[in-house]
Amino acid sequence: MFNKKFGLIALILCVVLTIGYFAVNTGAVSTILLAIQGAITDGNLIKFSGTNGIGVDSGLSSSNVTKNRFDATSAPTVNDDVDLGYMVGSRWCDIMAAKSYICLDNTNGAAVWTETTQSGGSETFTGLSDTPANYTGGSLKFVRVNAGETALEFAEEADPTVDTDAEIKAILVDEVIKTGDFTAGRIAKINNATGIIEQGTNTDTDVADAVTKKHTQGTDYSNIVICADYAHPDDAITAISTSNKTLLVTEVETCDTNFTVPANVTVRFERGGKWTINNGITVTFNGQIDAGLWQIFEYVGTGTLTGTPQVREFNPQWFGAKGDGTTDDITAITNTIAALPTNGGTIRFPYGTYRITSSITLDKKCKIIGVTTTRSATAPVIILKDGDFTGILVDASGVTIDGICVLGDEGNGGMGIHIRNFGCTLQNVGVHAQGGIGIHVGSLSAEAEFLNCNYWRMIDVTVGSNTSHGIVFDASGMLEANVTSGITTGVQSNDNGGDGIRLILCSLNNFEGILTEGNTGAGIHLLSGASNNAFWSPVTEANSGGDFIFDGGSYYNTLTGSLYYAVTNNGTGNFILARNHDIFPFGAGVRGGLKNVYQTNIAASGTLDLALCSQSGHSNLGILIVGCWRSANQGFYTQAVYALMSMGVTYTATQIGTQSAGGGQAFSLSMVANGVLRVTNDAADASDIGIQFVGMYNI
Repeated sequence: MFNKKFGLIALILCVVLTIGYFAVNTGAVSTILLAIQGAITDGNLIKFSGTNGIGVDSGLSSSNVTKNRFDATSAPTVNDDVDLGYMVGSRWCDIMAAKSYICLDNTNGAAVWTETTQSGGSETFTGLSDTPANYTGGSLKFVRVNAGETALEFAEEADPTVDTDAEIKAILVDEVIKTGDFTAGRIAKINNATGIIEQGTNTDTDVADAVTKKHTQGTDYSNIVICADYAHPDDAITAISTSNKTLLVTEVETCDTNFTVPANVTVRFERGGKWTINNGITVTFNGQIDAGLWQIFEYVGTGTLTGTPQVREFNPQWFGAKGDGTTDDITAITNTIAALPTNGGTIRFPYGTYRITSSITLDKKCKIIGVTTTRSATAPVIILKDGDFTGILVDASGVTIDGICVLGDEGNGGMGIHIRNFGCTLQNVGVHAQGGIGIHVGSLSAEAEFLNCNYWRMIDVTVGSNTSHGIVFDASGMLEANVTSGITTGVQSNDNGGDGIRLILCSLNNFEGILTEGNTGAGIHLLSGASNNAFWSPVTEANSGGDFIFDGGSYYNTLTGSLYYAVTNNGTGNFILARNHDIFPFGAGVRGGLKNVYQTNIAASGTLDLALCSQSGHSNLGILIVGCWRSANQGFYTQAVYALMSMGVTYTATQIGTQSAGGGQAFSLSMVANGVLRVTNDAADASDIGIQFVGMYNI
């Protein structure tokens, strides 16, 4: 305990003596330091040296040490300056406001501090001294360095839609070779010869912008007028007047005044460009239309398009058709037909399925064209009938339908195509799955009293799987038999619920290249009143109601060809030239002519019958020539010539000459019934028999 107290007293005594010494001898300290390091300069700092003890560092001074303030409770002021020890770069933290600052200028009484707080949502700028304090007034502006390069500032962008002289110079700087000054508003172009960008001759008022102008190297756009530059399309047309101009439509424009597009104007519709024709407004279009497969006209209420447009063909897409199999396209198609000139035109249907919920009525002479690759139910262009109605009603003369398939949707009713005027043609057409008749030419009832459906044509037509008959030619209800002078080439009518082909009261039609198969009714059926129709080598088979039927009251019709199917003939004077069938060269009312009958490979004792009209009181006068020769060698034949005479119902034949060569073939001629002459092969082997009659029938 004594030792601790003694040590403490000794320590206190040393401290007192030392303080006293330095208080009395301050110059002695300097002397000691000078002895160690030399002279001390004002502002230098003392440092400890490992070899010399305490010394002077001439490279360190109070001015080299940056003073910072990290515990301030307010922002720095202009008086926080050099006198307080602050330097440029000094840091200041306001712990109350959670903000930081840096000293940019420490001038006495005019210190400059700027905030450096990093919060992500700050509304202040940093950097140059003249920078605005916040974003006020800067909406939709951009920031740039001022002209003096001393601060940031807000600036507005020039109008990007106006090609001013200054903008062109700015864009083309160092890339343009030109002579003279720029002209304000001119558009740049590429020189075809040099490939250099240069000033063009067009101004920004000639065309809307670089996209819609469709700039092409060296193209002159002085003849293009932008529809959007005017309040309404009629204003643009008025401005064009009689000049030859192209009116460019790039957006939806409203037509609310009746006006006419003259022949000197071409209207080009870009995709998205469209005219909406308001209710009660009529646009008479006599100029040219230039458009792709998109909608360019839209009707509101009774708004409509008329005139004589100079266009090769119309597209239903111009009026809003989709062809997607779902959208109801009947309004678009109807409007397309209405837009055709009065004297007709062409409507082309691009690939697609066009669903309709009411009839397409062709009341103008026109040509409807699809794609002619196939006539089946999977054709490229299909009119899909959804409902109980006629798919296409042809009410105008001279109509042609080419490359279209009319397909009935499930549960539909009515006909596929109904032709009710003359000179109409169906070519490369298919009609399938209708709830009624496939194709009907002529009348349905007394409504057709004055109809004329003559001169029809069917070329490469396929009809199938319809609930009723396939094709019907019907002159019932007409004052005259006005379903005449028609021609078929390559027509198929298969798998229908009625007859394949059905004729009612029509006459003088020619059917060539016919195929009927698998029909529930007859393949070909001529009803009472069907007369003077000719069928050349038709093929008809596997029809449940018979293959070829002539009803009672049908007359003077002709059927030829090598037929391997059943023919039922209940008519009068129908001429049938075929294997294993009776031959009827003449019938009632025939004035005269030449008929040839030829039958091959008739077996020994086989027969060939020639039937003539046996009406009481009538007479046949003429010459009957019969020849018979071996099938294997037609150079050997026997030919007999008869004078044929008929009195009442009894026929007589008197032989007036015989020609033979090489022994010939034997035959005999007999009367097996009233009006029936039979040729019998009397040779020992098969023979060919030919008959020719030349004569006159007298009533």
